[in-house]
Amino acid sequence: MLHLCGTAQMADLIDILVVGAGPAGANAALAAARHGKHVVLLDEQVKPGGQIWRAKDSSILSAPQTPESSAGDALRAQITKAQIDHRGSTRIWQIERQSEGWDVHVLRDGQVERLTTKALVLATGAHEFVQPIPGWTKPGVFGLAGATALFKQNLIFFQNLSININWRSEQIFVWGKNCLLYTSDAADEEDSVDLGGRRII
Repeated sequence: MLHLCGTAQMADLIDILVVGAGPAGANAALAAARHGKHVVLLDEQVKPGGQIWRAKDSSILSAPQTPESSAGDALRAQITKAQIDHRGSTRIWQIERQSEGWDVHVLRDGQVERLTTKALVLATGAHEFVQPIPGWTKPGVFGLAGATALFKQNLIFFQNLSININWRSEQIFVWGKNCLLYTSDAADEEDSVDLGGRRII
């Protein structure tokens, strides 16, 4: 159970508050900063980059660079250089419209805070919607986006990975949208592909 300590604190009036530090939100913050605005950039992740340009964990910094990690590193460098007030590990739990702006209530480091901004940019990105099918709540079941996030940030690759819509396999079940999508009627032993020596059904 999470215990909130202290009372909501108020900060100075912000010109533009951006919610979401992925490519869209971060570039919106950079554009506003170039025009001399006081910008605060909020995100639940520790570092900017979002899901697509997710920052590597410190334990895998020596891992080979990819186009996505290079783009993310460049974006993070720009944010640092622009002196944008980036606040990672931050969750928003309420937004209120005021007569001349917005009150944004956030939770960070166990403390609640109220931020007041003249303008608000919402760039929260996509949300993975995992279909509620038999077995989807079992231990070891991951959505495709969740599995991708673990790989990008921590270089965790599931051994004996298999995608099996009708749950005939006892391996890890991954359900994705757009990238790899099968129906339970179509998935059989013949409908499979070989990915890196691993058979995906």
